Amino acid sequence: MSKDPVYRVFGLGGAGGRIANAVARATAGRLPAYAVDCDTAALAELPACQPLRLDDLPATGAGGDAAKVTSAARAQSERFHRALEDVSMAVVVAGLGGGAGSGLLPVLLDVCSERNVRTMVFLVRPFAFEGTDRLRAAGSALSAVEDRGDLRIVVSNDELVADLPQGATVEEAFAAATRTLADGVSLFWRLGAHPAHLALDPGLLLSFAVTGRGHVDFASGVATGPDRLSLALGRVLEGRGLGLSRRAEGARAALVGVVGGRDLRLAEVGDAVRNVAAILPPGAPVHLSAVLEPEAEGTLGLVVLLFRRWATAEREEAIENAAAAAPADGSPAPRHLVDAYGRPMSGRFDGVAPSLGPNGENLDDPTYLRRNLHIDFD
Repeated sequence: MSKDPVYRVFGLGGAGGRIANAVARATAGRLPAYAVDCDTAALAELPACQPLRLDDLPATGAGGDAAKVTSAARAQSERFHRALEDVSMAVVVAGLGGGAGSGLLPVLLDVCSERNVRTMVFLVRPFAFEGTDRLRAAGSALSAVEDRGDLRIVVSNDELVADLPQGATVEEAFAAATRTLADGVSLFWRLGAHPAHLALDPGLLLSFAVTGRGHVDFASGVATGPDRLSLALGRVLEGRGLGLSRRAEGARAALVGVVGGRDLRLAEVGDAVRNVAAILPPGAPVHLSAVLEPEAEGTLGLVVLLFRRWATAEREEAIENAAAAAPADGSPAPRHLVDAYGRPMSGRFDGVAPSLGPNGENLDDPTYLRRNLHIDFD
């Protein structure tokens, strides 16, 4: 594997392919993208992506049969293995409710897991007007990948276009949904694309995929003019669709990314962090990345991720809970072990007195916990 982390975007199905194509165009090809589908005509409309068409399926599409797509994808999984060679993190975008995106998703995520490729997964639910059948199919697809992938971001098309004016056409709505998510993904990638004092180190992002593994809330905004920070913050925190203020309860940590030109002010970066920290529960850590792009002069982009779990915090909570359960007679309480993701483990030795070392340390705990060692699970 190459020394520096390598990223790829995978757009699954029609909607995922369109978003991946928009991301590749927005990053001028610096973030390479694959479009995976069985619809030949749809793939031909995505020139910025490298096409990966499933064989043994109709060239006109899957006809909504996700199970058939999954079967075909598993039979051709070696093609995913080749596409993931040397990749450190895969950004996977899938539109749910149809056949291709829903059927491809579990197969690609399983291959990523086999290859130890970290994943940031954007799962897009259909518009409400698309009908109960597609909404039900999207729900089934979400259930099928509930325990797959690292960072999972679930959004709906309705949320992506919530700020569209009344009277927008169906075509405008689909285009806006594609553009909104593609802008957010490309903005996030730009945080680590430029060397800078506060750039998002690619290796740190890979560690976030372990530490913050699970459901993530995501929002972004871009604005210009003298009130650009207020406008961007308004879209990220109070937007009618993806506004994070309504989703912050229970968040364990946040990542705040700011992208601007050489006119980006220190006060703007500080205010962005303070405003995000204000919506979080007390003590939740806020991680910052801020980068400068000469071509972004006059513009401020803001992207925020809220993590629903944070392994370090969960580990400390497990230890505190175990300490609180100590017997009243003062004898040592068995200390819960935690796994690589910070989750308390239990088993048939619960309640058994621990094996103590000469300094009183619990020898039943793994060495890396007793010595407070940090281990990367990349």
